[in-house]
Amino acid sequence: AWQALRATAERLRHPDQRLKRRGLAVAAALFAFFALAPLGHDVGGRARLEGAEQRLLAAPSDGYVKAAHVRPGDRVQAGQPLVDLQEDELRLERERWQSQLVQHENAYAAAMAQSDRVGAATAMARVSESQSQLALVDERLARGRLVAPFDGVVIAGDLSRSIGAPVRQGDTLVTLATGGRHRVIVEVDEVDIARVQPGQAGRLSLSAVPWSSEAVVVERIAPMARAVDGRNVFEVDARLVAPHDGLRPGLVGHASIEVGRRPPLWAWLGHAAARLRVAWWTWFG
Repeated sequence: AWQALRATAERLRHPDQRLKRRGLAVAAALFAFFALAPLGHDVGGRARLEGAEQRLLAAPSDGYVKAAHVRPGDRVQAGQPLVDLQEDELRLERERWQSQLVQHENAYAAAMAQSDRVGAATAMARVSESQSQLALVDERLARGRLVAPFDGVVIAGDLSRSIGAPVRQGDTLVTLATGGRHRVIVEVDEVDIARVQPGQAGRLSLSAVPWSSEAVVVERIAPMARAVDGRNVFEVDARLVAPHDGLRPGLVGHASIEVGRRPPLWAWLGHAAARLRVAWWTWFG
């Protein structure tokens, strides 16, 4: 091997091998640069933009969709109506309890006129029950119209094509997110998560605006991993340093977080070695 190496070096000294010598010199310089130059080392992955506060508005009771006032993407103000549910059955129930309340009040008055204490007490108990049921029905009627709890953007819940459709109590009808405040969720691979710490800076590139990027700062790291596309990822919660009005919840893209400075070659080799260690542990325990 040593003799072959010396023979190759002797051939490279020939004047006809000038271009090859220059190519080898450039390759050696590039190798030295990637092996020794401490550049910024980034980790990251897919990212999505969410509202700093999100609220799921659910159906308060079983019923039917009467009217839908908003669609996904609409900006709403606090107190603005979003969805109306049909109230026919509740109004009939209210009339029934109202009539029973009148009957029990008449029975109470008649018992008091006859000095029937037992009958008066029974009638008064039934009056209280009817009043409680009426208050409950009135509260359900008031909740039949869903209104926006804060200023924000509708990100899910297109009920314009579901007018008259039945809904059950607890079904999510509209998802609302804050419009001016956002947070960024970055999916970081389990191999790289140990290098991520709160306070680190990064950049976010969204698919909707690929010509610009947003500065982000890591705030917290989810303590549990979840499986995505056959690999385990941790969700890193970051905030935008200078958000602008053009951003909307639901946008997706890619985020990179600067975790230190390392030569690129050793960063790549370290990442590959970490994956090999995980694969070895998976296969052989």
